[in-house]
Amino acid sequence: PTDIRHRLSTAGLRLGPVVHSLGIRGCAVGSGQAVSVPEVVDVHPKDVLGRRGEQAAAEYLARAGFQILDRNYRCAQGELDIVAAERRILVACEVKTRSGLGYGTPAEAVTRRKLIRLRHLAVHWVQAHGLAFDALRVDVLGVLSTAGGEFEIDHLRGVG
Repeated sequence: PTDIRHRLSTAGLRLGPVVHSLGIRGCAVGSGQAVSVPEVVDVHPKDVLGRRGEQAAAEYLARAGFQILDRNYRCAQGELDIVAAERRILVACEVKTRSGLGYGTPAEAVTRRKLIRLRHLAVHWVQAHGLAFDALRVDVLGVLSTAGGEFEIDHLRGVG
């Protein structure tokens, strides 16, 4: 939280009370102390591609002037891939990465129901961090892996 507050203040965002007008249950916020337990897990190629795509999306957003506030924010209601600020707007970003177009574009995989849930998760994030923004929006970043190992990013702003 301190790191987020520092990044917000350097971006010119104010800290302040949060309006709880939506009546959405909040997510539990941990103590901030991580417990490290070694674990051996299988890593699927799809998961590796997804992580690489999220990293490419975060780098793209940073180059475009967004402040990256959080990544992979999880709570009981779901996960936000990237939480960013563009000026005084909180932007919840859903990243969809694909290796091809066989099942449509990456962004086509994001349903209306998912967009509604992402908006609720963004409100949870704001409540959990006690911050205030002028507006909130949901963006989708469709990330397509190219044959050369690079990524093409389609940034859809304000879809939810």
